[in-house]
Amino acid sequence: MCLKALIITGLLIFCCNENFSQDYFSYGGGNFCGLNQVISNPAAAADNRLVLDITLGGLDVDFNNSWFEIKRAALTPTRSAGTLKFPVTWNNLTPNVPDNVYKNFNVVSSGKDRSVILENRVLMPSAMVRLNSKNSIAFTWSIRQIFNADGVSQPLATLFEKELDLSVTQNNRITNKSLAVVQMAWAEYGVTYARVLKDKDKHFIKAGITPKLLQGLESAYMVIKDLDFYLSNQDTSSYLNANVSYARSANFNSPMQNGKPDPAFYKFTGKPSLGLDLGFIYEWRPDFAKYRYKTESGEDAWRNDLNKYKLKFGVSVVDIGKIKFDKQGKYYDLDIVVKNSDITKFFTLSNLAMLDSMLRADYSSKNQNSQYSILLPAAINTQVDYSFNRYFYLNLSAHLGNFYKSNSYRVHNYSAICFAPRVEHYWFNVSLPLTFNALSADRFKYLSPGLNLRLGPLCIGSNNLTPFFKGDISSFNFYAVLKLSIPYKRLKDRDGDRLPDKKDQCPDHPGEIAYGGCPDADNDKIPDKDDGCPHQPGIVAQRGCPDADGDGIIDGDDACPRDSGSITLRGCPDTDNDGIINKNDSCPGLKGLDRFHGCPDTDGDLVHDGNDKCSTIAGPAENNGCPWSDTDKDGIIDIQDSCINIAGTPAFKGCPPPPPKLALVEKRVLEKAFSNLKFESAKDIIKPTSFPYLNSLATLMVAKKAEWTIKLSGHTDNEGTEAGNMILSEKRVKAVQKYLVKRGIPPENITVEWFGQTQPVADNLTKEGKQKNRRVEMVVLMKEQ
Repeated sequence: MCLKALIITGLLIFCCNENFSQDYFSYGGGNFCGLNQVISNPAAAADNRLVLDITLGGLDVDFNNSWFEIKRAALTPTRSAGTLKFPVTWNNLTPNVPDNVYKNFNVVSSGKDRSVILENRVLMPSAMVRLNSKNSIAFTWSIRQIFNADGVSQPLATLFEKELDLSVTQNNRITNKSLAVVQMAWAEYGVTYARVLKDKDKHFIKAGITPKLLQGLESAYMVIKDLDFYLSNQDTSSYLNANVSYARSANFNSPMQNGKPDPAFYKFTGKPSLGLDLGFIYEWRPDFAKYRYKTESGEDAWRNDLNKYKLKFGVSVVDIGKIKFDKQGKYYDLDIVVKNSDITKFFTLSNLAMLDSMLRADYSSKNQNSQYSILLPAAINTQVDYSFNRYFYLNLSAHLGNFYKSNSYRVHNYSAICFAPRVEHYWFNVSLPLTFNALSADRFKYLSPGLNLRLGPLCIGSNNLTPFFKGDISSFNFYAVLKLSIPYKRLKDRDGDRLPDKKDQCPDHPGEIAYGGCPDADNDKIPDKDDGCPHQPGIVAQRGCPDADGDGIIDGDDACPRDSGSITLRGCPDTDNDGIINKNDSCPGLKGLDRFHGCPDTDGDLVHDGNDKCSTIAGPAENNGCPWSDTDKDGIIDIQDSCINIAGTPAFKGCPPPPPKLALVEKRVLEKAFSNLKFESAKDIIKPTSFPYLNSLATLMVAKKAEWTIKLSGHTDNEGTEAGNMILSEKRVKAVQKYLVKRGIPPENITVEWFGQTQPVADNLTKEGKQKNRRVEMVVLMKEQ
């Protein structure tokens, strides 16, 4: 049968070529990686920390599989093969001998189909330059190669592990759904354009695109679908069914000839094609203000030498495209159906030409296209980068690959997730990636520790350090880059006030840009270096010291800092100019005497006006400088008046003389004179009927003129106006007074008063009440002796 030859063909595809890679996985998280960031996400070219980045060269080698481990002991060099040293056992294919090459491997039993990948990238001279604050461009040149072997089932893997000894399959059915061995090497020339889309305080967005010219160098594939065979004995197959596709391009050989690069290898063997990378990056910048500074022209600008974000998120789609090749030599799309066939003839094959002749002679070929295309290893890259401070970061990156699984004509890599704490500085980086790889997980290796170092122009690292130190080897990763980078010049700002030291007049003390970088601790718009009172808000006229009252004396020397005053009085006011400052002057608005705490004594009563409630009238101190009052105007001050509301006499302590004790006859005379006193209506004319009674009263009062006086009080009802009634009551009471004086009563013995309608004694709503209210009351009083 042809199975052994087909597998040998796949191995030739794997072994006959130098290989190049894609990754730089953990290294791409650093902000000083320049072009290596652009490989992962084109948007990284914009707002970069590098003015110019030139890659002189780089190499990334990545090998991984889910099938076998290479024994560490088998890697000890024992002899030379060309320019490289190999162990002797690696050249011994003789079956069943101790140093057979198969003895150098351990098989991984996972229960899944086996896969192998060898992926490499060689970075050729490339450059990136920033055009301005928003735009950047880059040119990248890489040579890449990927080998994939996928879908090796457990039965087929066992056959290989048994050194292709067909006897192990006797009476056992071998099946394999889809075996694909694909190899491609190509060069790509990318031109990146990246631009800042949004730069709005906390939010920053940039995007980039990299169109790539793809130069196919070489490729080959072998795809076996629906393999199914059964051996009834070691030499004869009962049946073998398979769909086989095989093709290769020109230059399907090593780029090295006799230990030297082969110039003929590096040429277009595939049709020129286009590829594409796209990327976006968002940055959250909560502390954006502290990353701004003043330029030489005084404009506000970003500090290009510092990262501004607290959190950065990036997403990109890379390696979109495919490369078309012309099929070279012999190529096949075969449906193989074999029954009861002698298979010993396949073991006489010594090269691919013999295999080619036999296949074309024994099996019919389908209609075939003379060209084929290999898909690029399309992938989605995401990145989250968290900044604790200027130097320490946490990075979580994901590389999502292995798309188009239904298409066997592709090269691909595997999804991986990398968590990498990172220390980042101007001239060096150290990161410790911890990586999960989907292919490694198939052999139960879930996390791989790594290390990345950047020291000036040299960057080296690996995402999997374990093979370098211990254990058998099932995967290997190493990358190195040599470059010339020009970072943005570090703006020296020792005090962190956003003004570079060369422009900062106070470089060791954070200050305000408006004051040349000098602090203004009291916010009085006078820098501390010119401020005589740097911790108290002040004014320019006082060299930054406060003068709250504006009197030209700073508050520290002002005895009255809130009140404007004269220098002679230490800044205190003296409103009345009496030589006594207001705060010690009880009468600050009146010129006064020191003995009275600045108050005057206008009335001379020895009670100063500040305490004198009657400052213009002399009065005793015990009455707050006011004279005592005489409410009833009887000439007796209220404090000495026992009847302050009733005029009286000194003899009776301000009270009126008490009424005398009248005899019964005397009372009757007074009562009859009162009750019979009548006037003409609305007039002050006494009716004649009243004369006899008034005459009796006069006689009595004349007899008692030395002892008695009489007080007459006039009243009216409410007929007419109030003013008219007041006049009427006055006239009537004076008419009675006049009459009594004519009858001999001394005028001084008669006092009169009148009240109009204000003191009724009865209801004015009735005739009887009105009659009672029209009266002249008569009261006899003791005469003061």
